[in-house]
Amino acid sequence: MSEKIREILAQRMKKSIEGSDAVPAAVLIPLFKKAGHLYVLFTKRTERVEHHKGQICFPGGASSPEDDTPLVTALREAYEEVGIREVDVDVLGSLDDLITSTNFLVSPFVGVIPYPY
Repeated sequence: MSEKIREILAQRMKKSIEGSDAVPAAVLIPLFKKAGHLYVLFTKRTERVEHHKGQICFPGGASSPEDDTPLVTALREAYEEVGIREVDVDVLGSLDDLITSTNFLVSPFVGVIPYPY
């Protein structure tokens, strides 16, 4: 299943948003296999964060100055938020950029993580 998803993502043209004043951010869409089925890992944001309090989301967040690419941001944030180590993520590809209602320019990446983690 992972290879099929990788193939599909590789065949499509990603829609990137350039020249926006939105805050650059990235998320990881973590997939994992359990008992022959594919699952998506979501997180719930705490009420103590500045943006998106209590929302169900993918692990991710705003880019830091030391992040060379949006993928680096997504992997760093996934580790900081849920402890998913970069070496444990098999990145399958990316989805289209989007701008949130709170003015974040989000670059989503799809990756497979081991289960159990």
